[in-house]
Amino acid sequence: MSRESGDHAVQFSVLGPVRVWRGGGELLLGPKQQRLILAVLLARAGRPVSLHEFIDLLWDGDPPSSASNAVHRYVGALRRLLEPDLPARSPGRWLARQAGGYLLRVDADCLDLLNFRALVDRARQVDAAGDPAGSVGLFTAALGLWQGRCAADLEPVSSSHPVFVMLEHEYASVVCEAADTALRCRRAEAVLLPLRQAAERNPLDEALLSRLLLVLASDGKQAEALAMYEEIRLRLAEELSVDPGAELRAAHDRILRHRFDAGTPAEAEEDEGAVYGPPVPAGSIPSPVPSPRTARPAQLPPGLPGFTGRQDALAQARALAARGGGALRVLAVDGIPGIGKTALAVHFAHQVASDFPDGQLYADLRGFAPDGKPTDPADILQGFLDALGVAPQRIPAPPDTRSALYRSVLADRRVLVVLDNARDLAQIRPLLPGTGNCMVIVTSRSRLTALAAAHGAHLLTLDVPSPAEATTTFLERVRASRPDATAREIRPLVERCGRLPLAVAIVAARAAAYPERTLHDIDLELSTTDHSLDGFSDDNLDTTYEASSPGPTAHSAPRPHTSSGSSPCTPDPTSPPPHSPAWPASARTRRSRPWASSYEPDC
Repeated sequence: MSRESGDHAVQFSVLGPVRVWRGGGELLLGPKQQRLILAVLLARAGRPVSLHEFIDLLWDGDPPSSASNAVHRYVGALRRLLEPDLPARSPGRWLARQAGGYLLRVDADCLDLLNFRALVDRARQVDAAGDPAGSVGLFTAALGLWQGRCAADLEPVSSSHPVFVMLEHEYASVVCEAADTALRCRRAEAVLLPLRQAAERNPLDEALLSRLLLVLASDGKQAEALAMYEEIRLRLAEELSVDPGAELRAAHDRILRHRFDAGTPAEAEEDEGAVYGPPVPAGSIPSPVPSPRTARPAQLPPGLPGFTGRQDALAQARALAARGGGALRVLAVDGIPGIGKTALAVHFAHQVASDFPDGQLYADLRGFAPDGKPTDPADILQGFLDALGVAPQRIPAPPDTRSALYRSVLADRRVLVVLDNARDLAQIRPLLPGTGNCMVIVTSRSRLTALAAAHGAHLLTLDVPSPAEATTTFLERVRASRPDATAREIRPLVERCGRLPLAVAIVAARAAAYPERTLHDIDLELSTTDHSLDGFSDDNLDTTYEASSPGPTAHSAPRPHTSSGSSPCTPDPTSPPPHSPAWPASARTRRSRPWASSYEPDC
């Protein structure tokens, strides 16, 4: 792309305070909101930023009704600042509309971040060509472009927003890479200053600290390195109540054995008293921030065999998946227990998995667990980040920071996230990616109106299947053991199950397991034994279900009830009631039957 020259040249800096020069003079960038918009555009380095991201950046989930117009005004002011002679309504050279948002057209000649990345790429090429000393020079030149944290003048937002957090992790990773290269060619002194600066900004980053210890020792400062290790050990104990990790222990061991010039820190065994082996070859330790292809999780549970029906719901889900525009796509499926929320979510997730080449994440949030303790989102984030290739020592402890890192790692990835059995927005919000590259599928017993209001989720309430769909499902499940079964025989059974998918699945499983019993016998037993399905309960709530009584309520779904006599999963008052069930129902005595003695997972 051609660039303006002379008095009209524009230079941008985001590696430190956000600054812009035009024609050799520095520009005043206006109010903080305007500078934040420019900062995130610079941090994205030529990639589009959606309007939703700008609004979330400026108002942190609580925007005013005029938020969109305010963003457009700030962008217009920036455009006039960069190009004061630009005619009204002209597109301009620097700021452009794209994909429901904006991008800033920049390259390595005008943006320090892209210049940094270009120098790092050259350093790696020179090292691969067999010139580690030349590589170190390029690494130090790249690191010299950093004048503090990214967007340092916009704290506290710049220390927590995913875009800026990701750049800080990129910086720390390059510092470690430069240190490893310098240690191999005995040029430790060249990287000591950037290592000290990086460690000061990240005082609990064990990967950085282990390199700093080795570089100090290699530069003749062994006593300082050993004293620093003791300080680090005490700091970890006081602030985190943990001992030094494997990398730090390995670095300390190598300093004691005067092997600090051998390369990168060895990976120690986790077992207590492990003996550190020989040095690991350079480059064998994975980067603390994985590249988009480093880790590709595939966590979806297996789909339900013989899944049938739900065509309208699947069509809505496919339409949402195909939607563009840069905003995060969220599908929220709600309904009563046993209605088939998980089955639908997993089935659809497998259908669209190929559209998300960077992987699929899955978690059961246990939103309605019998012990009343839903899964902590921080624990789920720990597992997600581990699956995405983030080293354990890089995963922060504070939940908000952990969530920010998660969004950062997903910023340039296309990942499908399935959050099963969620309780409310508070449990879901930390697990949402920050960009429209990803899609989220949520299931819940409550209608997640707040999720729709705050994040534009598409709400999908599941009703009981039609008689034809429920009958087809039953037939598919018993076809192998009862090849002669007909829809006419099965229809009474699915109606006694209220067409509830989980109830249909259990009765069909029993019918398949005991083919010597006729379908008429099973139907008769259901109609004469208090209409209950023995052992019919959900893994996530101590709930039993009654088969529907004959007569006027024959089309009603089984009614959930708890041992306490009250239902903890009453739908959101704003939600339209499902097709059939009564909430709650009193407990009834369940009677044992050989074909209904246990419970299968939710269908």
